[in-house]
Amino acid sequence: MKSILFAIFGGFFGILLARITKSPEVFFWTVPIGILLGYYFANPLWRFTKSIFKILKNTNFKQAK
Repeated sequence: MKSILFAIFGGFFGILLARITKSPEVFFWTVPIGILLGYYFANPLWRFTKSIFKILKNTNFKQAK
């Protein structure tokens, strides 16, 4: 689910970049690249942040005196 949201966000970023530069060529290469980057970075990024939170939750700060 999160990968789909990241892909949609990447697509909107490509559309925004194409609107700023006002050229249709930019639209045709930024939207697919944005969708692919969003889709491939969503899962590892989410797993990475979840593992960090798990490590922080399991760490006992009172013992580390």
